[in-house]
Amino acid sequence: MLSLVAGLAAPVAARPTGPRALCASADVDATACHGALPSCTLCHQSPPDLNAYGFAVADALAADGAYTFDNFEARLPAAIIASGDDDSDGDGLSNLEELLLGSLPSDAQSHFVAPPAPTGDANPFFAVGDRDVAFAYRRVLTSFCGRPPTFDERAAFLGLEDDDTRERALHAALDSCLSSSFWRDEALHRLADAKIRPLEAIGFDGLIPLADYAWDYRLFSHVMSGDRDVRDLLLATYHVDASGNVVAGVIPAPADSLLDTGGQPLPPEQRAGMLTTQWFLMIHTMFSALPRTTAAQAYRAYLGMDIARGEGIDPVAGEPTDVDGRGVAEPACAVCHSTLDPLSYAFSPYHGIGRYSTRGVRDLELTGTHDPGRMPWPDDSVLFGASV
Repeated sequence: MLSLVAGLAAPVAARPTGPRALCASADVDATACHGALPSCTLCHQSPPDLNAYGFAVADALAADGAYTFDNFEARLPAAIIASGDDDSDGDGLSNLEELLLGSLPSDAQSHFVAPPAPTGDANPFFAVGDRDVAFAYRRVLTSFCGRPPTFDERAAFLGLEDDDTRERALHAALDSCLSSSFWRDEALHRLADAKIRPLEAIGFDGLIPLADYAWDYRLFSHVMSGDRDVRDLLLATYHVDASGNVVAGVIPAPADSLLDTGGQPLPPEQRAGMLTTQWFLMIHTMFSALPRTTAAQAYRAYLGMDIARGEGIDPVAGEPTDVDGRGVAEPACAVCHSTLDPLSYAFSPYHGIGRYSTRGVRDLELTGTHDPGRMPWPDDSVLFGASV
């Protein structure tokens, strides 16, 4: 939420701290704050233009004449409450009701609509409006085993003596599906696609094999199965080979590697799960001095927030310092880069494609390796106020 408006006593300026201030309030349990931060579009059409709800909040901020540039965060929760009874978009729900429901108080097309009561004749095949264990059984097998139940399986399930027995059978079917090859080698891979972003042309079997994303898929599937700790997606110091064996140390490039790539060159102490595979570093850092794209993809893929869309903005004081001279300290850029640049520092010691050089690509065997002297700035990052 870049928050300031013409009409307030304070000077107009970009204020990216609004989402954090909203979510820090004990009085507003906004759905958009559950595991995330709301987007700037909650109050803005585009920076710095406010939408109808943003104007309502701005009016509440300035109502007593005591608003200043410096007390914005402290006053915002009270302004949210004060404007909560308004219906800024005229959809019949108050602004506060929409925040609690997770709809947008500035968009009349975004509101909760209760489903209509079932009508028509009774349907003997589905428990409409109630828990339907037979339907759940079909959905479990279709979603997690990749196939619907056979006629005999469905008949046997429906023939169980009571709902409690059927519920236990349903969970047993789910356990069986989650250990199947379909789940490990197909379904989990599709869940991983947006995180790994495979590109065949530069994968290990492509024309320019710069890294092997098969390692990424195997690590993802391993962590997400077998009742393992899913935090290893970001913490794992190991990899998994094609036979399913955990490999702890440095993994050299295969003997048939065209460009001396395709292994996992980082020692365990420099790994952070899916964020430091050779593929992830190669495809996102590439030739960047400050790997902003790498940090942005990590934020988007594993926290579900896209900084480019104004999501998850959580500024760090004094940032951005524009360490690489890209002009990101300009007010219009600093709105996002005050969050993005501090996230990027931790990726600075990792090479993307080959060794970083202003003279072009060289030493491709160093792709995805760690070099503490790669950049002259510190590699301390900040995520939601904590050092990482």
